[in-house]
Amino acid sequence: MLKEPLQLGKLVGSGSQFEVEQSPFGAGDDDFNVDEMEDCDNAPDVDEEELASPSTQSFEELKKLMEPINENIFKRITREGHQGRGLVPDKARVAVRYSGYWEGESSPFDSSLSRRTKFYFETGAGCDVLEGLQAAVLTMRPYEKAEFIMSYKLLFHEMGCPPRIKPRSDGLFKIEVLHFTLIGNSDAFA
Repeated sequence: MLKEPLQLGKLVGSGSQFEVEQSPFGAGDDDFNVDEMEDCDNAPDVDEEELASPSTQSFEELKKLMEPINENIFKRITREGHQGRGLVPDKARVAVRYSGYWEGESSPFDSSLSRRTKFYFETGAGCDVLEGLQAAVLTMRPYEKAEFIMSYKLLFHEMGCPPRIKPRSDGLFKIEVLHFTLIGNSDAFA
């Protein structure tokens, strides 16, 4: 929550300072009940191994262990998905968990796991999600876990958004597809 309203003049002129609450539940939530949180799947803690970078190898070394999807994406399956269901289709609402890493860094620059949430988006919708994340998910089945190396061209492009998002940097993503439903299926999430 903003403590003071934003003024356009300050944003354009001298700038504004934002502070980010580090705890996903806010200060003073020591008696937080995990069962009351919608997206945590009743998991009281995130396994630190789930957040650790999957490799100390360079991205070039990792690519040799992966299958190329195209010139910008390489994939390695770490858990097979549901074989009775097809790949995530275009025009579907999908729920995933993910963590993204820069080369040589052991902590993720972004992670739905660290927030203990699912990330929902619609495939084929365009600007709702990173192009590389969507392209990766379209190669996956429900319950599948996989690691992807993605070109900066499908992530944050030339400029990035320093300091957190590095310019011209490829990324390693660990992705798990939880489920998907076709858009238009109004009863799917009921």
